[in-house]
Amino acid sequence: MIIHPKDGAMYFAIGGRKVQSGLYRVTYTGKESTALVKRAPKQNKLTELRHQLENFHGVQHKSAVTTAWPHLSHPDRFVRWAAMTAVMHQPVEQWRNRALGEKDHNKRVVALLALCKVTGSDPHNRESGAPAILPEVDRPTSNAIFKALSQVKWNTLDQQGKLTLLRAYQIALVRFGEPNSRAITRIIDQLDPHFPAPDFEQNWLLCETLAYLQTPNTATKGIQLLKE
Repeated sequence: MIIHPKDGAMYFAIGGRKVQSGLYRVTYTGKESTALVKRAPKQNKLTELRHQLENFHGVQHKSAVTTAWPHLSHPDRFVRWAAMTAVMHQPVEQWRNRALGEKDHNKRVVALLALCKVTGSDPHNRESGAPAILPEVDRPTSNAIFKALSQVKWNTLDQQGKLTLLRAYQIALVRFGEPNSRAITRIIDQLDPHFPAPDFEQNWLLCETLAYLQTPNTATKGIQLLKE
C-alpha cells in the first residue's frame, strides 16, 4: 500500500496465491484541503545516539572506546550493536584487558563477543583456495576469553545478556576450537542447570551449545521440550 506522491491517491493491492487479485486506487471527495502537509522530521534520541556511535565505525579515534563502552549493555539492540562495532574498530590492545576484566557482566559478554570476533579467525571466511582448517590459534587470548566467560554469573544477566553469553561461547568455539577438558567442564557446569529455560530463544542456544559440548543429558532434555 502506498500514498502516491504525485496524485495523492492511495493505491493498494490484494490477493495472490491462487486467489482473486486486485489493484485499487482510493481518492478523496470532499471540501477539506488536500494540500501537502508541511512536516519537520525530528530524530529521536536513540537514533541520535546510534549515529554518534556509528561515527567510530571504520575509523580509529582516541575517544571511541571511552564513548562506546557505557552503551555495551544498552537496552536498545541497535545502540548496543553500534557500540560493540565501534569498539571492535579500535586497536584491540586498547580494550582487550578491559573486556576480560569488566565487572558489569552484561557489558562483559558483549565485550568478549567483540574480542572473539577480532582475535579469532572464522574458518568460513577464509580466502579462496585456502585450506578449510583453523589457522594457528592465539591460545593465551583463547584461554583468557573462555575463563572470563565461565566466570559470568547467569543470574546477573538480563535476557539479552544471557543470549549474548551463549552466542559468545558459540563464536569462541568456532573461531578458537574446543578448549581443554577442564574448561569444557566449567562451561557445562555454568550452562546446564539453566536448560531448559523459560523461553524459546534461550533454549535454542543452550541446546545447540550443550549438544556441541557433548553434555550427557542434553538430548533427553531436548526431546522432552519437543514433546511439550
